[in-house]
Amino acid sequence: QAGSSSTSQAAYRSVWRLQRAVTSSGIAYSNAPRPVCTRVPCKRLSIQQQLNKLQPPQAVAAAINQSNRAETNRNRAKMSTPELRALHEALNTLTQLERGRSVSQTKVRAVAKACFEARDEYKLAVHQVEQFVKTAPAHCRLAGVYVIDAVCRRSKDQSQNDVFTPRFSTSILATISALDDADLEDRQRLVKLVENWVKMRLFEGVDFESVAVIQRTRGDGADVYGQPPR
Repeated sequence: QAGSSSTSQAAYRSVWRLQRAVTSSGIAYSNAPRPVCTRVPCKRLSIQQQLNKLQPPQAVAAAINQSNRAETNRNRAKMSTPELRALHEALNTLTQLERGRSVSQTKVRAVAKACFEARDEYKLAVHQVEQFVKTAPAHCRLAGVYVIDAVCRRSKDQSQNDVFTPRFSTSILATISALDDADLEDRQRLVKLVENWVKMRLFEGVDFESVAVIQRTRGDGADVYGQPPR
């Protein structure tokens, strides 16, 4: 093996000297043997292959299944007690509201009563009402905000341990922002309601002035404060 190695090295040096001599004489010499590259070529991966390498299909499928199971568990939790089922049915009655007509106080009070009766599961009850405001048809969402108003007023007036108002206040800005798709009349009523909340200090520490739907309603010419639009 040592002899063959020295022989190959000698042959390589001979070829190198020949190439150098030919190059210095100005003669093109393209048939001279060249050193063989021993590097393994790098295999390029497509974008999909790279993604699969980072996230194997099994992992993606497992994540989707886990998300579906979590959603199923949340839906079951909504119906875990008779009070929560009654609240769900009461909220569904608000979706029957005809476009262009305001919701009656009777319906709002009925839904607020159902929410208040689910006090033992107040977190799930609050979540149901918030989801209704965010997912209901645009012309029905103001009715959900009226329910929040009725529940929080009653909870603050009748209960020493008010659990609903602090819970609603954590996401109240995101909740009322869902009315950005509502028509101008509903948004005007929303701004009037928010002004009453500010006067009553119903949701203390909440900056309603930063909500885009409030600012846009003023810009659309809604004179809800007795002031010219800004």
